[in-house]
Amino acid sequence: MAPSDSRTRRIQQYFSVGIALGVWALLSVAYVAGLFQPFDLRLLDWRFRLRGERLAADSIAILAIDDATIRGYGGSWPLPRDQYALLATALEEAGARSIGFDVQFPKNDALDPKADALFAYVSSTYPNVVHAISFHSDPRDPTGDPAPDRKVQEALRRQGVAGTVPAPQGASVSLPYPDLMLQAKALGHVTVPADRDGAIRRQPLLIRYEDKLYPALALRMIGVAKGLAAPPEIATDRAGARVGWPGAWWPLQLDEEGATAIDFAGDRAAFPNSHSMLDVLRRYRSGDQAALREAFSNRNVLIGLDSRQEVTEDVGTTPFAAATPLLFIHANMLDNLLRRRFLSQAPVGPYLAALAILAVFLGWAFSTRSVPTSALVAGLALTVIAGLDFFLFAGWAVDAPPMAALALAPLIYASTGSFRYIFLERRDRRREEDLKDGRTLQMRLRPEALIGEKLSHYQIMEKLGMGGMGVVYLARDEHVGRSVAIKVLPGRGLENDSARRRFRREARALSKLSHPNIAAIFEYDSQEGTDFIVMEFVAGMPLSQRIQRGPLPEAEMLHVGMQVVEALGHAHAHGIIHRDLKPQNVMLTAKGEAKVLDFGLARLLGTAVDGSTISESLTEPGHVVGTLPYMPPEAFRGVRADERGDLYSMGVVLFEMVTGRRPFSESEPHELIHTILEQPPASPRLLNGKISAVVEELILRALQKDPALRFSSATEMLHALVACRPEVAAIAGGRKDAR
Repeated sequence: MAPSDSRTRRIQQYFSVGIALGVWALLSVAYVAGLFQPFDLRLLDWRFRLRGERLAADSIAILAIDDATIRGYGGSWPLPRDQYALLATALEEAGARSIGFDVQFPKNDALDPKADALFAYVSSTYPNVVHAISFHSDPRDPTGDPAPDRKVQEALRRQGVAGTVPAPQGASVSLPYPDLMLQAKALGHVTVPADRDGAIRRQPLLIRYEDKLYPALALRMIGVAKGLAAPPEIATDRAGARVGWPGAWWPLQLDEEGATAIDFAGDRAAFPNSHSMLDVLRRYRSGDQAALREAFSNRNVLIGLDSRQEVTEDVGTTPFAAATPLLFIHANMLDNLLRRRFLSQAPVGPYLAALAILAVFLGWAFSTRSVPTSALVAGLALTVIAGLDFFLFAGWAVDAPPMAALALAPLIYASTGSFRYIFLERRDRRREEDLKDGRTLQMRLRPEALIGEKLSHYQIMEKLGMGGMGVVYLARDEHVGRSVAIKVLPGRGLENDSARRRFRREARALSKLSHPNIAAIFEYDSQEGTDFIVMEFVAGMPLSQRIQRGPLPEAEMLHVGMQVVEALGHAHAHGIIHRDLKPQNVMLTAKGEAKVLDFGLARLLGTAVDGSTISESLTEPGHVVGTLPYMPPEAFRGVRADERGDLYSMGVVLFEMVTGRRPFSESEPHELIHTILEQPPASPRLLNGKISAVVEELILRALQKDPALRFSSATEMLHALVACRPEVAAIAGGRKDAR
């Protein structure tokens, strides 16, 4: 070979190796920058499913509050709390090592206080019972969630520990009812963050709230099982941070956000020692202690909701299912703690260095060998890397960077057979359909899953609240650069094409409403099965918040009331009624304007835009809709609602504005409905002596049981409000003169 040929070949080799290293460098930078994260998460789920479910630790027992249990107690939720006291007693007598209630027990005045007191007492009696608390990234709303008293706050702080390890920061906390909070021996958080795609793959073992760190429910269960009721300690040394108790330490394997990745055993099938709460209580009442001891003796018992009937936020998407109860997610974390095995990330530096060596080798091979030989060498090399990757994952719970995982497919073909691969592909396609439904479920049950994502050209910024037909978000319209409110509708609301067509038709009609006192609807759209409405974003204060400060002066009430009635009149003229008018749906802006929000329960009465007659509601057909204290009597008699129903609701709002309370305020729904149907409202002037007779007369007319005795239209009611102004002004002037 001539020297020139040798030199050319050497240059080609250097060039090929340089290209390979360049590609490696670009991929490495992209990985470190997080560009591979969505792809890596998908591959992680895929490897979990390829590995398959494994049995969790035998010392874990699941006690499910399932559909049979809820039906056994009359089909109502929540269950009576004295039954939880009985359940804890049954498990304690059966010899349970620890008992974790993965159910939150907030203050609920509608429940029996004696049952609350009994449950709190039983919880104080058994030191191995752990109760759930949850932290939130949103600050507490003081209007609807008043701050706990000093004793409750002190009880919470006693459950926390000091420490400087990285941990997610909670802005607010949900606690059990005060009596249980004060008597509970141990508390553990059940907060699980969702990844960018809405799935749950990790949980923080510690969450920081104010200046304390609070451990997870599973971690507290480990402690009380060892007879250690005190919160775990945190130690830091050269080996890293550890959490636990003297003689029982766990290294903290934390990601950049302070969470620990879960090495999932699986979904329900991974926990064969599962029982129904109803069955356990029946066995206890019948005296079958032997069966209970066999099921629960020396086991860690996790109690939680596993009901397809009771839709709550207690579900999440995992690598194994689109809607896994959080009960089983926490059970997987408990399994990790008992096995001392978590999913850990492979060291990035050494792994990237190994891939650099592989890149050099492949560059040399392609420059010195024929194409078929080079392809064979590359395939073998990538198969070895993929085999190492899967071995580390399945055998040692180590998650390697995505560049190596790209080579997983050749390994599957080579080592597991094409039939298993085809089966996985088909199952994966079915799971994609489940995940599509699961994402919709996540958007409804875990609203934070959408924050930071895009719907069409709208960037979701934050959650604003829950409306009549879904979750409302603040978003940025990237086309015109304005802030908008987006209502994401629940998947069950538009579960078929007929419902979607009906809603699109009605949303089109609602978008025709153009009035300064109505929050405008810009458009209706759908993306990947997620239906949403884009509305005007109204900054200001809800009327309900203003009322909580105290009754409004009559002049202010008239100013707000006239604007709301004008808005209703405009909607009624277009054949639309609101059906859910209440102070929460009226926003007061800084300029003194009142804006009516949320026509999510509206019903088109006349003819639609396209000339077809609309007989369906935006809500589910045949259902009584609205908010009970503001609903007119005819709504409970099955009479078709008309404009006068809105005027009745307006009367309730006016009553509440000038008195600070509703005309009917019974706590039990059946009592409230009976009162609305049969009892006259209280005199507003008896509740507030400053109310004029003319205003009282107007309000009481709007609250007539018989629609024929109310105002016949919004226009008539508006004229009555305007007519009140001179007398109200005169009375107010007389009061000033009297001073």
